[in-house]
Formats: sequence, structure tokens, C-alpha cells
Amino acid sequence: MDGKLHMHRTVGGLPNDQATNVRDLDLMVLLHDIIRYRRTIMVLVGAAVLVASLLLFTTPNRYTSYATILPSGETQGIASLRSLVGLGGGIMPTGENSSFLFPNVLNSQLVRDEVLAAPYNVPEHEEKPEVRLSEYFGESNPDRLRRKLAAVTEVSTDSKTGQIKVSVETLYPSLSQQIVAEYVRQLEVYNREKRRSTAQENAEHLASQLVQTQQELQAAEDALRTFRSANRDWASSTNPDILYELSRLQREINVHTAAFRLLQENYQLAQFEAHKDVPIVRLLDRPSFPTEKSGPRRLVSLVAVTMLSTLLATIGVIAFTHGSRRSRQTEFGRLRDAVREAFPRSSMAINRVRKLVRSGTRVVS
Repeated sequence: MDGKLHMHRTVGGLPNDQATNVRDLDLMVLLHDIIRYRRTIMVLVGAAVLVASLLLFTTPNRYTSYATILPSGETQGIASLRSLVGLGGGIMPTGENSSFLFPNVLNSQLVRDEVLAAPYNVPEHEEKPEVRLSEYFGESNPDRLRRKLAAVTEVSTDSKTGQIKVSVETLYPSLSQQIVAEYVRQLEVYNREKRRSTAQENAEHLASQLVQTQQELQAAEDALRTFRSANRDWASSTNPDILYELSRLQREINVHTAAFRLLQENYQLAQFEAHKDVPIVRLLDRPSFPTEKSGPRRLVSLVAVTMLSTLLATIGVIAFTHGSRRSRQTEFGRLRDAVREAFPRSSMAINRVRKLVRSGTRVVS
């Protein structure tokens, strides 16, 4: 001995070279199992691809139509300010006349019910060109109808530009286009007739005040007319009571007239502001008529099914062969233990012979 301590790196209780041999052996065994059961793997993959092909080629084509809505509202100044301070991302429109709420309106139950109730002319549907969505989806339950319409509808917003994209995918190109057009139309109807702003509420309040003031002015004029009719000589009369009453009634008429004119001017201005506050639906891309199918992607799906089924079949074969091999080793171990218990002396003799053979082999090497 040279007096030095020699250390040998072991992996899993075995020297490094033996552990490498074990890993190589395991890899070779796995490769052997794959080659041995290659036909089984091919049969499993072929069956999966066949089933997927039947499903894909019996599934009808789908067509997607879309429309792009431009943002509205005062966004340029705020976006510039955000870019100056270094804030990333986009900025959504702000203000009552902005398009910030357009996606919420499009996804609302109110709009979806109107879209579901509208009739659609589908020339591709030869049996019945005029189709209702309840007939197309084959559903009469309102909640399920809304869910099915939501499943074929996508409303997305670009965080940088604020553009809103509405897309619908159905089995018929014309139906997809008409549903998108109906979404846009219902959005315009909501903005024009159902959406309320501060200016609109102000205009309605001024309208009610204008009606009330007009009624008061009419009542004052009627009172003056009645008083003059009762006093025919009011124009030449010097009676202080008549002159006082005439002056009071005239002042009342003048006050109501001035109030009516002021309310009328403010009402006209409020109407203008209310119309200005109505968000305008500006389309960048009108509802498109799709000429190419959007799905199903049969080739991509078949490639994915082939790869996935090959991987799963290979893993299954390896797991099966590994489990069978371990079960055989377990059964062999149990048999060996039973033999040792039945013939202990013979087992001891065999073990001694093995030790002698191993020690002789080491000496020779």
C-alpha cells in the first residue's frame, strides 16, 4: 500500500462504472421492449388516429366573422401622460362618451337576448332559409341558449389601442356575419336609447321644468285676460286698485316669460350635450363574410393525436413490461426463499460454492 486513501464514487450503492453500466443496461432494456412491442404500439396509435379521423372528418366546417370597433373618448392625452411617466400597457377610454363599457354591453344578457330573438336569413340552409338561433342551437331554454351563444361569441379588447373585436363562429358564413352585425346594431340601439348620461338626465330635468314653467305662464296670462274682461275700462281707468292688480299680473307674466326663455335656451343646450355624450360606434372593419373555414384544423389535430397517442402507447408498453418483469422477479424471490426454508443445508452449501467461485475469479483477475 502507498499509504494513500483511495475513494471511489458510488451511485446507488454501486461503483460509478457499474452504475453507468446499469443505466446503459436499463436504457437498452427499454429500447428492446419498445422494439419488441412495436407492433402493439403501432396498432394502438393507428386505432387512435382512426377514431380521431372519423370524428374530425364527420365534424362540419365552421366559419368565423368578425368586426372591429374603434375606441371613442378622450384617450390621447391620458395615453401620452402614461407614456411619459413610463407606465406600460394600454389605456382604456374614459368619460361618459367613451367605449370603455362596450365589451360589457356586448356580453350583457340584454344584448344577447335581443341577438337571440332576431331572425336571420341563411341561404346555405336549404330547408329553411329564415333561421332563429333557438332552432340553430336546438335549444329552447333561455339560460342554455345564452350559454351556447356565448360559446360561439368572442369579445376581446386590445389593451394598447383600445380596439374592440367581436367575432362569431357558426356552421354558415352568412349566419356568422349576420350575428356579428346584430351585435353591432344592438350596441348602437343601447347607446342611443337606453344608455343614460349626466347631460341626458339634465336635459330630462330641464324638459320637466320647462313644461311646468309654461303651464305657470299660461295660468298667469289667463289670469290677466280674466281680469281685463272683468274690467272693460282698464286701459283708461285711474282706479289705483285696478292699476295695481294690472301691474302685478303683468310682472308675474314677465317673470314667467323670462324663466321660460331661460329654461328653453338651457334645454336646447342640454339636448346638444346629451347627443354629444352618446358614444358613437365607429367601425374599423365591418362584419366580414368568411370565405375560408376557421375550423376544425384536421391536419394539425391528426398530427397532435399521432404524437400524443405514440407517447402514451410507448409509456403504457414500458410500464406493462416493467411491471411484468418485476412480478416475475418477485415470484422468483419467493420461490428461492421457499427452497431455502425447505433445504437449508443445501442452500448453505450452494452459497459456499458461490463464494469460493467468486474469490477464485477475483484472484485470477
